[in-house]
Amino acid sequence: MPTAKITFVNQIRGFGFLRPESERDADLFFHASNVVTGFDSIEVGNRVDYEILHDDRKPVERQAKAVAVRVIGR
Repeated sequence: MPTAKITFVNQIRGFGFLRPESERDADLFFHASNVVTGFDSIEVGNRVDYEILHDDRKPVERQAKAVAVRVIGR
């Protein structure tokens, strides 16, 4: 599983973004329902692992999103 750091979280609207460790990849969107460890456990700066889901129906820049997001450290 790839790893990343959380760069933004909106607790009220239930979504956030993470930056893959490779840093040359674009930030990925994630929704609260895709956080395995519970959305309340997510904070900016957390290290997480995740899976990528591709949706070919969306524009190229929005095709990939993070799913099965799990906090693995700080």
